[in-house]
Amino acid sequence: MGWINWSSRKSAEPPRREPAHLFGLDLDATRARLVALRNGQIRLVPLEPPHGELALAISMEGRTLSVGQVGVAVTRRLPHLACQGYLGHLGAPLEWKAARHRFDAATATQTLLDRLKLALADVEGLSVALPAYLTMAQVKRLTALAEKAQLPWRGSAAAALALAFDGYMRSLHNEPSMLAVLQPRVTPEPLPTHFPENVVPLHRSPRDRVASRSGTGQGPGPNVLVVVELDDFAFSATLVELHPEQLRCGPPIHEPRLSLRIWKERLLDRISDRCVRLCRRDPRDSAVAEQALYEQLDLALLAYRQGQRAELSVRSEHWYQDISLATDEWEGFCAGLAKQAVDVIHELIETARLTQPPTMIWLTHTAACMPGLARQLHQHATERTAVALLHPDAIAAAAGRLDQLWRLDTLPRGHLDSALPLPRKPASAATSDPVVREERG
Repeated sequence: MGWINWSSRKSAEPPRREPAHLFGLDLDATRARLVALRNGQIRLVPLEPPHGELALAISMEGRTLSVGQVGVAVTRRLPHLACQGYLGHLGAPLEWKAARHRFDAATATQTLLDRLKLALADVEGLSVALPAYLTMAQVKRLTALAEKAQLPWRGSAAAALALAFDGYMRSLHNEPSMLAVLQPRVTPEPLPTHFPENVVPLHRSPRDRVASRSGTGQGPGPNVLVVVELDDFAFSATLVELHPEQLRCGPPIHEPRLSLRIWKERLLDRISDRCVRLCRRDPRDSAVAEQALYEQLDLALLAYRQGQRAELSVRSEHWYQDISLATDEWEGFCAGLAKQAVDVIHELIETARLTQPPTMIWLTHTAACMPGLARQLHQHATERTAVALLHPDAIAAAAGRLDQLWRLDTLPRGHLDSALPLPRKPASAATSDPVVREERG
């Protein structure tokens, strides 16, 4: 009896290859957020550990420009040494000057991309989602700077277009949604505005399905969608239409006077006024106290979105004061800004001259955290329009889905800002009813 050569049999089998990661980068004027996708799983890749995101704020305090939390740390403490919102100024004759530094938006962006290159050392290729307000000339300038920094840049797309495509594909293939949808206003009862992070992806059940209101049978998902974005440069809204063979983006509308910096400055002023009433002390009188309060805003706004009270602590060298704010107090602080933002969205819809109101309005995570915005949109939208809040990773994940198409050369390289072709529907999806999932309070 001969021995079986197990080693030769094992070597004859072809080695299994794990599917490669897909990388999507969400880049706007406030931060860069990277996710890796594989086997349907989404994983956040920290760009500035322990922080998940890389802040785009630049500090001019040292001998060289520094990007990240070091830039955030001087935003209120040394505002003349901070540079923010420069991405939207690419190509503009705007300069930042402080001590030994003098540079424009292109130099600031190059500094950012060089910093990203270090964080993306192990990434072979990625796709990027960009804010709606960037023009094609600015995107070309940004792409050239990315090539100079030797970033593995496969292609880019407007964030609204990428989100609409990702939502279409998730509905087409029955994948978990990345939306928390406010229930359509079919009754006069008050509806919840805040959703905790654990509602994403949404649960699937027959009672959570409602038929699409498109009535055209073109496919899953909304036929007319409005995507709302917010960063340190501007508040933006884009209308995306679903056609039989492609998604089309209309001209976006953006308002720099409603940027994220304006919202945060309003909150800082209102919280400081509250502190004065409580203890006769003003955090704005101390650069250190104001900076510490500013750095608490992101967590406080996240608590607001989750419907929780926000606890803030004001500290200076000689005094301290704790402040607790409920959700309705936050919304009172920003009621005027929220109304202006809703007016901008209504202007976009009226300019488009739609025959029917939009099926959905999607708020990016940053926009959804702004006090009162989701509630006022929900109250002023028609009964046929649902308002949805996006997961923090939604834009980056949408860019990752496009990364697969660019890797397979099924999309032309370059920037997608006005249209994106849709794949053919599988037979199972073509015969199924399109659905929109809604989260009930």
